[in-house]
Order: sequence, then structure tokens, then C-alpha cells
Amino acid sequence: MKTFWQDPKNLFSRLVSPAFVILTVGLGSSCSPSFPGTLFENVVIVDGSGDPSYSGSVRVVQDRIESVGDLSPREGDLVIDGNGWVLAPGFIDTHSHHDRGLLASMRPAIAAVSQGITTVVVGQDGGSRYPVETLFKEVESGPPAINVASYTGHGTLRRRVMGEDLMRPATLEEVGQMAALLRADMEAGSLGLSTGLEYADSFHSSTEEVLALARVAEEYGGRYISHIRSEDRHFWSALSEIIEVGEKVGIPVQVGHMKLAMTSLWGRTRELIDTLEAARDRGVEITADVYPYTYWQSTMTVLVPDGNFTREEVGFALREVATPDGIIFGRFSPEPSYEGSTLEEIADERGEDPVTTYLSLLEMVHGTDAPKDAAESIVARSMTEEDVSAMYQWPHTNVSSDGALAGAHPRGYGAFTRVLREQVRERRDLSLEQAVHRMTGLSAKHMGFTDRGVIREGAIADLVLFDPEKVSDRADFESPQLTSIGVHGVWVGGIRVWNPETQIEAAYPGRVIRRGHQVGWRANVSAIDEVFADYDVLDAPGCALGIVEEGDLSYGKGYGAANLEHGIAVAPNTVFRTASVGKQFTAAAIAILAREGTVSLDDPVRKWIPELPRYPVEPTIRQVVHHTSGIRDYLTLMSLRGLREDDYYTPAEVRAAIARQRELNFTPGSDYLYSNSGYFLLGEIIIEATGMTLREYAHDRIFRPLEMNSSHFHDDHTHIVVNRATGYAPTDDGYRVSVTTLDMVGDGGVFTSVEDLALWVDALNKDRVEPGLNAVLESTVPLSDGTDNSYSFGQGIGEYRGVRMVSHGGSFVGYRAQITRFPSEDVSIIVLCNRADASPGSMASQVADVVLAESLEPRIGEDGEARPSGSGSTSRSLVVEEPESFVGSYYSPELDVEYQLLIVDGALRLRAGPGIDTEVHQVGEDLLSSGRLELRFRNATEERDGFYVNAGRVRNLFFERVRN
Repeated sequence: MKTFWQDPKNLFSRLVSPAFVILTVGLGSSCSPSFPGTLFENVVIVDGSGDPSYSGSVRVVQDRIESVGDLSPREGDLVIDGNGWVLAPGFIDTHSHHDRGLLASMRPAIAAVSQGITTVVVGQDGGSRYPVETLFKEVESGPPAINVASYTGHGTLRRRVMGEDLMRPATLEEVGQMAALLRADMEAGSLGLSTGLEYADSFHSSTEEVLALARVAEEYGGRYISHIRSEDRHFWSALSEIIEVGEKVGIPVQVGHMKLAMTSLWGRTRELIDTLEAARDRGVEITADVYPYTYWQSTMTVLVPDGNFTREEVGFALREVATPDGIIFGRFSPEPSYEGSTLEEIADERGEDPVTTYLSLLEMVHGTDAPKDAAESIVARSMTEEDVSAMYQWPHTNVSSDGALAGAHPRGYGAFTRVLREQVRERRDLSLEQAVHRMTGLSAKHMGFTDRGVIREGAIADLVLFDPEKVSDRADFESPQLTSIGVHGVWVGGIRVWNPETQIEAAYPGRVIRRGHQVGWRANVSAIDEVFADYDVLDAPGCALGIVEEGDLSYGKGYGAANLEHGIAVAPNTVFRTASVGKQFTAAAIAILAREGTVSLDDPVRKWIPELPRYPVEPTIRQVVHHTSGIRDYLTLMSLRGLREDDYYTPAEVRAAIARQRELNFTPGSDYLYSNSGYFLLGEIIIEATGMTLREYAHDRIFRPLEMNSSHFHDDHTHIVVNRATGYAPTDDGYRVSVTTLDMVGDGGVFTSVEDLALWVDALNKDRVEPGLNAVLESTVPLSDGTDNSYSFGQGIGEYRGVRMVSHGGSFVGYRAQITRFPSEDVSIIVLCNRADASPGSMASQVADVVLAESLEPRIGEDGEARPSGSGSTSRSLVVEEPESFVGSYYSPELDVEYQLLIVDGALRLRAGPGIDTEVHQVGEDLLSSGRLELRFRNATEERDGFYVNAGRVRNLFFERVRN
């Protein structure tokens, strides 16, 4: 079998043959093995997710990736030997002008494909084709080599409605007309709204105008991208404006070609990133794209965007924004000989100072007597390499070109390969995986694309093959249209569109990418939102939802209020107390210590907590992890002492209370009973073994390595938590605050967000917490009689409708939480709520029903609901016979509390402390009951000298009668 590298003509003939073309236009996500495919072997796969690269093979059938791994050729496969080079997803240019000429003489899109670009997003800087459907139809009828998506330009809408009367804000009526035009584009598949607020046609628009149009885009699930109102003089206020759009509208916003374009701004990247991060902390989904050059390309007018071209203003611009020796004329139709010269050189030639020359040239093109077809463009330097590099290191920055197919700026031909050369190989500011992620998976996420930007089964086969040691741009300002080197092949939808060794003709597989063209569950997002419909109001607390697929938070959304007093909405970055969901972090910490040999899972707990009694059979750390230790639950013990939910007690008091228990609930290993005490003690063991608090240890070994920057064990209730959701409980007329002052951790106490937990579940699914650890965390141990115990390390192992499930819930004060993972599907569902009446476990199941609809087995039962096994209690209350015989005071040394049974208004009542005052009923000869609390008396036929309490997670707790 010949490979491509042995016979390139064979590949070309197959690519352009009618039979092959028919094969490659299919849209199905699953491909039949009977179809011939293309097998890329001997490649290093950088899959676009940011995860480490790996060696393997990729099979493409029709237009999609069928399989990834260690693959062998099938009969009929075209085999491409990758020569050990990198195979990555095709690069996505999120800020592009490559559409100029794309549908005419430049359909091969050489400028784009030669640097690995397979998708361009156009309609940038406020300018777009209108209606966008016209562009889309032209792409579909005469497709280019690359895919095309488009925003709708704000400036275009203004010109449509306002004509040339643009030097003013739009009226309300005009905004309404623009909104109607934008709606038509959104329905046709526009990605959203783009603005170029620094340009003359939009500079005089008001923020209110932009907000109104952004709201239209948001209604359709669209996005907002902006060339902000100033990249120099008024940069900080312009940045505040785009943040305001994101905050008030709730729409994803992106700073287009972000830059610090004035000398007094240079070196202030840290301040910029801090501002963006502060906005994200408030729930604003703000991102950025950056091109890797210190030069920009635009027109002369952009240096003074308000149009006030006085000598003073132009002089300021030539000092602060772009100096005369850094301004190069790419085009100047009144005097073409100026093209390629700097402003300084032209001024010297004319014998003038640069300000005079600038104003004269401006008049020649834009003055009242200028020809109507006069045109100009300039390339100007106003950034530093250090700032550009620092911006790329922000994890929410993706790579863009801002380039064109035939422009005077080299970015049109070399932006992406320049990043691979400069940022990866030379500066080493980004790893190869980070750089590719910023060109592919991250770009797709920022644009809302779900089936591009990643190498995985079912994804569109947009691919680039390059040599990481040699890939480089060649285009510069003297020769801006030189193709890159080191890019050995580019495929769009499985069809090759670039081969540096031979010209490929008739390869035009490019498609339109419309917003809203979703497949699978994404086409039914409304069904997911419907699960939370009752919570999606700002006058009630709510929930945050995260759906994590293939390592990405593919759907994150907030419903309801995080804080009712201030009307703050829930967002994916809102921080919640997660109650018992935190147990899995404690279990992971103890498992890490055990793997290192600091502790043994088979150590008796008393080895580390010596004040515990010597029980006949000593519970071990392993039994604690699996809830088979028999140690009584401290929350139940404290409740039995009469302490209420909002009472305060310390970790030392909890430890002492556990140590007072002379008995266990059962012989260790013989039964399963959930115990918060056990996990609290695991946290105490970590203190004893390491000298570090659980908070410190988890931060160093789990949260910081995984970049879970909003997560911690909350062992100090006075600690301020940024973005914290307040917990609430329902009342007859609304809600009350429901939080705790308790500082116990281990059994819970983790504060975190959906965004952080997305990182956690991905690390578990990919075994990246520590190699091999996940097998331990999902292991189970049967009871001593051989009965299965499905509780692992802080996680329950089971099935949901036939699919293996790893899950855990949490419930404490006004917070409810649920993490449900389906490892075989690489899907996880996270629900965090700040209301005590929420049922996140049920919600997660309903979301799973939508997301995994094709994988789940049918529900059991004719009514579509799984039927519970067993039945409810059949015990019934009896009239208390001889209630006087029960009256008395009873004392438990293990609780250090006294219970009183007394008759009040003819009824027998139990009282203890401020928290217990309840009527009890007789349910057996020697058995009293009140809810889940049972009192089983000793010596029922004689004088009742004491009773045993059973209360859920506490069994056989003895109270001795001390007086009648």
C-alpha cells in the first residue's frame, strides 16, 4: 500500500474524483466502516483541548473524524504518513477580513490555508454584508476552500438606517429599525453583533444604542465582539463599556484584536488582565482575541477617531499613538508612489514636518474636493512584543489574524504560524498545546462552535499537519504575501485544500457556519432550561448548571439570584457551599497521602486520633472512606444534644464528642451507614500526618495544580469569599437567609463554582489529578459478609438508565449540590443551588435525560418513571399506655445531655435543650417514636430504667434514667 508521501499524485486524483467528492459531503456524525477513509498515522496529536499531546492515528470518513487512537488501515483507506509531525484541528480565525475577494478570484484562500486556517469569522469591526443571508448563499453556491461564519456589523446597520448622517447618536426610532434588521440576520444564522466604535460611522453612537442591539443578539443566543471605542487615549473607559454590555445584557463579549496602542499604556498588561478577571469574577463572560504583531492596519482617520483633525490632536497622535517612522502607507490612490513609504519619509521628501504632511494627505483622500474613489490605508506600529506575549498568556485569549487575502499587512498570510514560531519556539511563553488550544478549541468556544476546533470522534475533519520544529511565517512588510513554511497539509471537511509541494485545484469544501446549527442535545437546549424554569427569576434564589463534555464546559448557565438583597444573578462562576460534595476532595487528599506512604488506608483511625476509645474492632481509614466504620455521625449527635442548625460549636468540640462515644453503630466492615464524623476525622488525620490543615493541603495538591482558583475548604466562617452565593430557605412569605457559622471541614465545607468543578470532573475523567489515582477513587470494597457496597472515595458508583454513573450530592443549611459523572460518555453534570428546597440530584437526572438521550435505556414502568423498591413504613402510632411510667429524666454520658419525658396537656413530650421539644407516640410495647427518632426502652415489663436512641446515623445510644 502506497502512502501519500510516496505518491502525492494518487492523493490528488482521489481528492478531485467525483466518487470521492460524493463521499465527503455527508453530514452524518457516525460513519459506516464500509466507507473508505483517510488514515493519518505516525502523527503527534495535539487535539485542541490544551491537554498534553500524544502519538497516535486519526481516521477520517466522509467529512468527520471517525476514530482516534492506535489504528490500523482498512481495505480502501488512503494512508497518510505524518512523519512524526503534529496533527491538530484546523485553525479558526475569530477576527478575519479574509472574505474580501474570497468568493471571486481568491477562492483557494491561499493566505489562510497556507498558515493552517480552515475557518474564518468575518463581519468584523462593525462592517458586514447585509443581509448576511446574501453572503451565505454565495458561499453555498460557489464555496471557497475554507468555512465562513459572520457577525452582523453595527456600522452597516447604522448606514442602512441613517444613511450618511452618522455623526450623532441614533434616535429611538432608528435603533428600533436597526434592531429589526439585526433580527433578520440573527434568524439567518449571524453569530451576533460586531461593533467598530473607533470608526467614524459608529464613533458617535451611544452606549444605550449598543446595549439595545446587543439585547437583540442575546435573545437569539448570539454574541458580541467589538473593536472598542478607543485602543489608546480613552482605552480604560472603552474597556469599561464592553464590560458594561456583557454585564447588563448577559451576553458573551469579546474584545477584538485587543491591544495597548499608546506609549503611555505600554507595560500595563497586568492591569488590563486584572480588570478583565474582575469582570469575569462578577459573571461577565468576557474574552479577547489578539494578533501577534506590534503593527496594526487601518485608515488615517482612526488616529483621531472623533474627527477633530487639528494640528494639536494630530501632533498628539503622532507622538503617543503612532510615530511618523512607524506609519507605513499600504495604499494611497492620489499618489501611488507613496505606497510602501513611511510618513516620515514622505514628509522629508515634501520638505514638511510630519503633522503638516499628515493633514495634507488626509485632505487629498477625505477632503471635500477629494475624488469619490480616493482610498488610503496605513500600517502603524503602536504596541510592544512584551505586551502582545503577555496578552496571549491570559487563558481567555485566542489567536486571530485581523488579516486579509491580499492586504499590505503580513498578518493576512502569517499570523498563526508566527505564533507557533515566536510564542512557542522562540520565546517559549506558550507550550505547543496551549498555542494550538488558543487557535482551535478556545476559538471554537468563543464563537459557539461545537463540532470544530478539536480532534475527537464525531468532530468535523478540519485538520492541519505541521512540523513544530520548522513551522514559521515568512511574510513581512516588504513581502506581506509570502506563504508560511512547515505547514505540510490542510484539510477542510476531510478534503485537502493545501499542499506546499503541489497545487491543488477544484478543492472548495468550505461551508457556511450558522449560529444555531446545533446537533444532538444542543438543538434542544430549551428542554434543559425548562428544568430550571421555576428558578430563572431574580426575586428568588436559584441554581448554576454546568454540562461538561470532552473536558469543556460546553453549557454553563445561572438561574435565579445569588444574592436577593443586591439582586445579583447566579452565574457559572458563582461560588457555592457544596456540602457533602466536598467529601470527594477529602477522599482524594487522603488517597494521595496513602499513595505516598504517609498514611496507610489500613491504619486504625486511633493511630492518628489517639483519644478515640479502644473499640473491640478498630475502624480503619479505609472503612471510614467507604462509610463502613460504624463511627456515629456528629451532625446527628449534635442534633440529639438539642443544638439547632444555627448554633455554633467548634471542631475541637466535635472531635471531643466523637471521642466520648463508647460504642460504634456496628462492627466495622459489617454494614454501611453514612457518617460525616468519618470524613471530618479524615481531615483531622491530614493535620496530624502533615502538619497542614486540610484547606492548605487541598490547595497545594488539588486546587492550585488544577487552577481551581475559586475553590477552598472553608474552615473560617469569617473569611470573605468573592462571588459567594448566599444560602436561603423558603418561608411562608418568601425566603430567609440560611447559612452556618460552623467551621468543620472534611465532611464538607468546600466552596467552589461550576467553572472550577468543570476542571475537577475533567481531571477525574482523564486521571489528571495524579496518574493512577482515579482507579483508587472509584474503587469499592464489599462488606464483611460479601454484600456489595457502592460507596467509594466520596462518590457513589452506580448506573443511571443503563449507563455507569459516578455521583454525589450535598445538602446543608441553604445550599444543595450535585455532581454526576458518566465516565464512559465523558459527560458530567454539575448543579449547585442556594435554596434549601432545591433538588439538584433530580435536576441533574433530568438534564442527563436530554444530554444522553441516545445512550440511556428506556425508563422502567409504564408511566415512564422508575419505580422505587420496597415500601414505606407500616408502623402506626398507638395511644401511649401508662404514660406516667415513661416520665422522668434520662442522661447520656456519650452525649453529655439530659432528656426529659413529661406529660403536657395530656400528651407525652420529649424535651432537651433549645432544639428538642416534640410529642412522642408509642409504636410498640417498649418503643416510642417521633419522626426519625426512636426510643427503645430497656426492661419494658419492669421499671423502665433507660432507653436506646436510634436516629438515622446514630444507633443504640443509651440514656440511663437518673430520676423520675
